[in-house]
Amino acid sequence: MPIVMMCNKDDPGARPWGIRDDIYVRTTYKGCVLTTRERNGYHDSDFYAVVWDEDEQRVLEVEYASTRGWCIPNNAKADATEEVKVKAREWLVEWALQQWDDENKIQAKVVEPGKFVEIVKGRKYPIGTQGWVGYIVEGRWGMFVVLDTTEGERIRVSLCNLEVVNPEQYLKGPDERERFANGVRRSNAWHIPFRRPGFIVI
Repeated sequence: MPIVMMCNKDDPGARPWGIRDDIYVRTTYKGCVLTTRERNGYHDSDFYAVVWDEDEQRVLEVEYASTRGWCIPNNAKADATEEVKVKAREWLVEWALQQWDDENKIQAKVVEPGKFVEIVKGRKYPIGTQGWVGYIVEGRWGMFVVLDTTEGERIRVSLCNLEVVNPEQYLKGPDERERFANGVRRSNAWHIPFRRPGFIVI
């Protein structure tokens, strides 16, 4: 079943609901609904369908019902064809890989044990001092790094005073990227691009 929602009498595709002649509904995204989800908020629940939009050539999220108001005629059910799933899956993989690439670059710059870093600010130690991160501890004034310098010293430096040297060396490689892509292809997790923090999605 595609998405069925209430509409105005004069809207394209409008038809009587059937139970009440003064209420009109119309059908959209026939053969393109990938999955449906309920998003639970503090007071209300909203109901969404994840669909393939042929015009935009991408996956979209459509809210079709909510407990915030009367909308009994509205409903949706997954009915995507295999052809649609193929298109949606490739879009999902492309989207997920972009997130993976962005996160990969961010994580490569994170100061963590084993990485080679440099002091870029602060007054206690010379700017430009380099070394390997031994471990990270929480101190009275924040997070500190125990640093094994290239001069053979072990010093304690504020985490915020360090930057990773040549972070590109810590990027995950193409094999890990491909494993991630294959996992996305197998998952059919159509709703993932639309998750929102603070909500329970079921």
